[in-house]
Amino acid sequence: MKPAARREVSEKARRMQLARSRPRGVWASVGMIGAVGWMLALPTVAGAFGGHLLDMRSGGGVTYALAGLLLGLCAGVYAVWKFVIGARQ
Repeated sequence: MKPAARREVSEKARRMQLARSRPRGVWASVGMIGAVGWMLALPTVAGAFGGHLLDMRSGGGVTYALAGLLLGLCAGVYAVWKFVIGARQ
């Protein structure tokens, strides 16, 4: 690797480390909480709505709506889990 490229890479690595070590501001934390909320709410509501549509087509009941709600909730929890693990690294 050329010396100029090596310096550029080391400077970028130093800036990345500096950015990670700085404490996050209040608005960054609020934004993360909002993102986590949407990641959990949207799949849950979409699953419940999809299950409700299946219930309407099949003649009533709440079986598919509850199944969709649980499936959407599981998908949302998984998405939040992946997001939090990625944010910590």
